[in-house]
Amino acid sequence: MRSLTLWTVLAVIPLVPLLSASAQAGQTLQPICSISLMQWESTDRNHALLSDPALRTLVQAWEAQPGSRLRIEYQAGEQGELWASRMQAWLVAFGIPRSSTQLSPGGGGPNALTLSLQNASAGGDA
Repeated sequence: MRSLTLWTVLAVIPLVPLLSASAQAGQTLQPICSISLMQWESTDRNHALLSDPALRTLVQAWEAQPGSRLRIEYQAGEQGELWASRMQAWLVAFGIPRSSTQLSPGGGGPNALTLSLQNASAGGDA
């Protein structure tokens, strides 16, 4: 069973069904969330991220799809990899197992991370 430590707060907001029942293995599912550098560097990062409706929807969708993974796409390079690793650690601190995340270089941009839900059969490194 997945731990939802502070994510239980997110359950208050209704989730509009955004997931396709016919998703194929390895396919990126909706919803997708973009985390900006401004959100990340906020003096109250936890509040900035936890209050992001797209992130809430993404986490709720992850919870509703057993075996799915949260994919964190980042700009290739040391800075992007460091930021993505920190985002992964932040998610783990809020109850999402590291094994349920996947870091993926080459996506996102210099000022954003892109988080998406991957089908349960998606490949890649955790």
